[in-house]
Amino acid sequence: MKKTVAVLLVLVLVIGMVGCGKSDEEITSTEKNVSDVEETSRIESEKETLVIWSFFEDEVKMAVDYFKETTGTEVDFQTASWSEHPVMINAHLDTENMPDLVVLEKSFLTRFISLDHFEDLDEIYTGRPEYEAYKKHTSAATIEPAYVDGRLKAIGWQANVSVFWYREDLAREAFGIDSVEEMEAQISTLDGLMELNELKKPGYEDVKVIGDYTNMIFAFTSQWPAYVTDGTFTFTEQMRDSFEKIREMDELGLFYANDEEMVTKGVKDNEVLGLLGQTWLADNIIAYGQDGSWRVAKGPIQFSMGGSWLAVPKGKNTELAYEFLSMTLMNEEWLYNNIESIGGYIGNQKVMDRVLKTDVKGDSYFGGQNLAEKFVEVNQEVTYLKPMTVYDKAILDIFMDVMRGYGWYRAFDDVEEAFAAIEDEIKSAFHELEIVYQ
Repeated sequence: MKKTVAVLLVLVLVIGMVGCGKSDEEITSTEKNVSDVEETSRIESEKETLVIWSFFEDEVKMAVDYFKETTGTEVDFQTASWSEHPVMINAHLDTENMPDLVVLEKSFLTRFISLDHFEDLDEIYTGRPEYEAYKKHTSAATIEPAYVDGRLKAIGWQANVSVFWYREDLAREAFGIDSVEEMEAQISTLDGLMELNELKKPGYEDVKVIGDYTNMIFAFTSQWPAYVTDGTFTFTEQMRDSFEKIREMDELGLFYANDEEMVTKGVKDNEVLGLLGQTWLADNIIAYGQDGSWRVAKGPIQFSMGGSWLAVPKGKNTELAYEFLSMTLMNEEWLYNNIESIGGYIGNQKVMDRVLKTDVKGDSYFGGQNLAEKFVEVNQEVTYLKPMTVYDKAILDIFMDVMRGYGWYRAFDDVEEAFAAIEDEIKSAFHELEIVYQ
């Protein structure tokens, strides 16, 4: 009996050991599966999300889509209207709710990057290859507005140089000008531009030389020195000359309208010779449906207007922000591959040199003219003259309103009266500024 019990105990132990061995394998497999799930869950929970605020989509959205697809990174891309966007930024400056990147337009760029709420990019990105290449190859009109006290505070990519877009067929029929070279020779100075009126042939008296009055104001103001220096706003002789010249131009009947909708009508009715405006006007002109008749010429004043930059708020994910910038808007290959979608011209001169070497065919809509070649030529003559200040946007708006009133609506009898109105507006907006006359 004892022997039988002993045998049974041995069998139980053996069976138990065999059973335990199988159980260990199953447990190990189960534990591995649980571990894999937990690791996947941990990785998913730790995935970083890049947050970007913008006032428009276009190329920023295009860059976001590329970044998401290439890296698998989640991007929270939020847009607001042009007017609401700076209000939203201002409301969150002192909170933790700021994004990792924020798009800033030229009119409110300096206002924000002058604050201590945004990173000094030279401090955090110097030495990184894409950043150094960006600084080396980006044109002055694109990069210089983003400097504050010699330190770069935002990344720009657009190059909104302005040119004279004009109808070659109308130039030939109404003014006797047969080529881009002839047009440029005629309008190389403001006086030459105004003399176009004297070249009109009989029957074309209603054709206006320039469609939009507003961009001519931008051209003049772009040449002025800084509005405010050391707490002082100065009315200069250059400002006076600009006021007198724009009224003279209007008295000659050079402008068609002060309203975009009216200008479009004038173009379609063959009553506008040309438009002074940015490189991206190509899309607007193509929409007019006058295939092959438009050309681009260098105007009397080489200037840049508008533009967008990306700034990095302090305390946010600067590494993820850099990864995005280095793969898209600072990346020469990405910029080259998307040059047409960005408007055909950008501030990276290395990319534009490549465009000129490889894309030699002219645009059929513009009679075979190589637009990029002309844009590069114009941009080389744009010198960024005006140091930006936090006062610029408000003061420019005041000047725009008064110059329209003086030149277009005849709301002021002379320059002195117009300057007095500007002085009152500036004093009302900025009590701290001293105002002097040259």
